[in-house]
Amino acid sequence: MIALELAKKENPDIILSDILMPEMDGKQLCQQIKQDMQTCHIPFIMITALTSEINQMEGLAVGSDDYIVKPFSPEILKIKIKNALKSRSLISRHQTTLSAMKPEEVTVEDKDTAFLLDVIEYIKANVSEPDLKVDDLSQNSGMSRTPFFKKIKSLTGMTPNDFIRNIRLNQAA
Repeated sequence: MIALELAKKENPDIILSDILMPEMDGKQLCQQIKQDMQTCHIPFIMITALTSEINQMEGLAVGSDDYIVKPFSPEILKIKIKNALKSRSLISRHQTTLSAMKPEEVTVEDKDTAFLLDVIEYIKANVSEPDLKVDDLSQNSGMSRTPFFKKIKSLTGMTPNDFIRNIRLNQAA
């Protein structure tokens, strides 16, 4: 439970978790992280001594981005972390670009895309409002300012203000 609370509070760039933990195992933690709108965008890597193929499939099935078996090379772990962060950034920027251009044509496949589409629609509905602020967007999304800022930055590579400006420019064009 502490890890889940920390993830919501701190909104980390990535989560590394062992499967075998007290209170809540890594699979349960991963599942809850991936089902929560505030944390579903965070890459999740499971580290464990459980080597069977069934354990690996279960870990990946609950939403883990990778599954690393102990013992492992720290250098390989660093590379996997770097790749997970890079992939998430590239995918998110691509989705954002597509959805910013024509969100009505984007098929909603995950919570992050649905979140971005909701934010874009809210911005478009209030595009003529000169006082539209990040606080308005975060309140509309049901999130506090800091997690909202981190989520937008993580998904788009832009600050929320830059994201608003980008959507306004696309609307004007």
